Amino acid sequence: MRLGFGMGWAIAALVGLPVVACVGAPFSSSGGAGGASGSTAATGGGSKVATSTSATMTSSGGSGTGSVDVATASATSGTGGMTGATSATSTGTSPTCVPPLMMCGSQCVDVSSDAKNCGTCGNACAPNDTCSGGQCTCPGGGLDCNGTCVNNTFDPTNCGTCGKLCDHEQACAGGVCGCRPPLVAMFSGCYDIKHDPMHCGPNDKACPSGDLCGSTNTLSGCITTTECSLASGTACSNGGCYSKADFGSDPFNCGGCGAVCAPTQLCVSGQCRDYTVPVSCGSSSCSGGMACCSFPGIANDVVCLDDSSCD
Repeated sequence: MRLGFGMGWAIAALVGLPVVACVGAPFSSSGGAGGASGSTAATGGGSKVATSTSATMTSSGGSGTGSVDVATASATSGTGGMTGATSATSTGTSPTCVPPLMMCGSQCVDVSSDAKNCGTCGNACAPNDTCSGGQCTCPGGGLDCNGTCVNNTFDPTNCGTCGKLCDHEQACAGGVCGCRPPLVAMFSGCYDIKHDPMHCGPNDKACPSGDLCGSTNTLSGCITTTECSLASGTACSNGGCYSKADFGSDPFNCGGCGAVCAPTQLCVSGQCRDYTVPVSCGSSSCSGGMACCSFPGIANDVVCLDDSSCD
């Protein structure tokens, strides 16, 4: 006996055979009076329904209808119809990590303190280092920058963080690039008030045309060229009058007019000397033949100078 499509559907539902719906296509099934609305385990007609997450099912029982939207897992019913079971699934989203957590692989990781993911995913600190504030920290203090422990509080090449370089008019103090001695901060700039004729002295005085700004053993402030010479000073083209002591320590006129030391150098006895700033001064604080020296006014008054000599 050949059965019509509609009759075959009804019989399948009565005997509990599975009925498969096309993906994305709305469909309906009929049960007896008060039949269940579309569900994955409809009870009105005893049918089992397999759907995709985008299909919408409805069933009617008597005069009532009910529906379940699989995509949103919501179910409704009409008068006389039972509400369909909401066993549908919906597409999930990746979990959200709250800062300082960051998604590394499939886990939320605290990159501010994780030594294997310090600052960012995959940035592993060296053995025995710790991660603090998202930066690898050496056991004795300071930062680990490419395998070298540096004092980021005073290091002009790693000021505050690895790779932060202060410019030639700046020095690193407290992890921040500031005016490099003998320059002082004025009007959002750095000025040498001991030798700048346009900003001469603490009162920011402009010297008369042709005069110099200098600080010698006997004179300071705006002075004439003759006065500079009589005080055993040297007049430089920048308008400053410099003493021998100035040439001995001024990184912008080290040993003579216009001899500028690099930001990584200090002027020591009239010579530009490479230096680094150790975490502390000890027997192994300085490497590469550098000497650990006391240098008042720079960093924490302790520096590593090249040539194994502090003089």
